[in-house]
Amino acid sequence: MKMRRWDISIFTGICLFHLVANTPLMGYIMVPLGTGWYAVSQWIYFWPSTAGGKALAIIDTLGIVSVGVRGMIGMERGIFSSGG
Repeated sequence: MKMRRWDISIFTGICLFHLVANTPLMGYIMVPLGTGWYAVSQWIYFWPSTAGGKALAIIDTLGIVSVGVRGMIGMERGIFSSGG
């Protein structure tokens, strides 16, 4: 795998950090040393990924509402109607 751009290398580093921090072996190693790695990994898991999921839910809702409104006012023909 070639990391040609700086943003891909940052993304790869964060993914590797998250992967290593959430393995069961790291739980046994990091408990005596402190929970800093695990806390940062959980923050990455809960905040940025949750924001992306919420954005997708909002986009889906807007699409459903727009198709519903178009159907109610008669602009949406659908796949079974004639014309084209």
